[in-house]
Amino acid sequence: MSAQGGTLLNTWFFDGITSDDRYSVTLDARGEIYVAGGATTQFRLPSSRRGALNAFKGTASSDAFIAKLAMSQIQVIQDTYTAVLPTSNDFVLVQRVINRGTEDADNLSFRGSIPSGLTLVNCISGTATCFNSGTAYRVDVGQLAAGKAIEVVLTMRFVSAGQGIAFSIINNVTTDTYDSYLADNSSGATVFLGQSGTSCNFALSALTQIVPATGGPVTLSISAPLSCPWAASTQTDWISFATPNLAAGSSNLTLNVSPNPLTISRIGSLAVAGQRVLFLQKPAGFQTATFSDVPVTHPFFDYVQMMRFYGITAGCTATEYCPDAPTTRGQMAVFIIRSMLGTDDFSFPSAPYFNDVPGSHPQFRYIQKMRELGITAGCTANTYCPSDNVTRSQMAVFLVRARLGLASGQSFPFPDTLSFTDVPQSFQTYAYVQKMKENTITSGCTTTTYCPDDNTTRGQMAVFLMRAFLAP
Repeated sequence: MSAQGGTLLNTWFFDGITSDDRYSVTLDARGEIYVAGGATTQFRLPSSRRGALNAFKGTASSDAFIAKLAMSQIQVIQDTYTAVLPTSNDFVLVQRVINRGTEDADNLSFRGSIPSGLTLVNCISGTATCFNSGTAYRVDVGQLAAGKAIEVVLTMRFVSAGQGIAFSIINNVTTDTYDSYLADNSSGATVFLGQSGTSCNFALSALTQIVPATGGPVTLSISAPLSCPWAASTQTDWISFATPNLAAGSSNLTLNVSPNPLTISRIGSLAVAGQRVLFLQKPAGFQTATFSDVPVTHPFFDYVQMMRFYGITAGCTATEYCPDAPTTRGQMAVFIIRSMLGTDDFSFPSAPYFNDVPGSHPQFRYIQKMRELGITAGCTANTYCPSDNVTRSQMAVFLVRARLGLASGQSFPFPDTLSFTDVPQSFQTYAYVQKMKENTITSGCTTTTYCPDDNTTRGQMAVFLMRAFLAP
């Protein structure tokens, strides 16, 4: 089914016990599986955690049911790290496993291997136990709730290393719960021991690229000193390497991009020398604008179209999106939770967290979920201010916390080189704005400024959300 539930994308029909039984399996836009059917004979569904299905039986009269397969969407994110290390001192890698699905992930196991020449000195994973053999690590979690994450902090040491040699730390995650997309269930970080006294700064020809629907070769230029090695990797299954993904100094990296079979644009990502590059691929055929005030020529057209396609927004009216209007804190809660979980069907605490968001509030469930996941603590200790506009500074906090699955009070690594002149290190949300820039979610309001006190428009919000959540 489409994200709006109005179009069948793929479906299969099959017979039941008798000729009067009919069943159907349907996929929606996220790859989630639904089973529907009816019967006049006695039958029993497989056991389910949802009580209503446990005792369902067909009766003498026609009966019907619809069931949805529990689904997680696990994503592994390699956090900030220095690709070329100037000395053989201990270094730290931070990895995150996030459940972006609609259901809890059961019996999750996150494992990684350490290459020869390195040893794993320490492995920490919050409240979970990290098993460390020195050459491998494993974190087991009985259940990872939807929207939640686990953080794994690895401390490693070079034990026998030569300059310029690549050391790749590879990991993957498995779970008993169905996941329709496995490409982002694994990741890797490649580090090098650089020459003493050499400073390796990498400049890429572009951090965002637009790719035609037909795909084909795409070239990215990397500029760096000759003695500085680099590596590239991707978790996007429609992007592959046409040239070697390991090199040193300035070089060109050529990628093969598959044709886009969708009727909507899609976003993929690539990591090069610790930097995130995003690719926006256009859909095949002519696109018709969903909203009258966001025509095909609008700079945010592709992002707003994706927002509508994935059911994240229905617009400000039946025909308009209002891209220049400010985003309220209430609207932002809806956008973020729908982008994170891909659904409006999720659990949330019934007792209100905030005095100004009672159970009757139209955005109650989304704001409750924001607070439950630790994305917000409110505008005061007991209020949320749902009608207030969201500034670009506040939005950075919300998006980064949601993207990384941060628990309340949890910190994260970020680049220490100033990204914007109007967001100094003393600025309250400095770390979050730095992370936004590092993840290529924003390039600023100008080339040198971020405009942290400006309101976030609905058009800008579409870009930020799709870049934050549609690609690892």
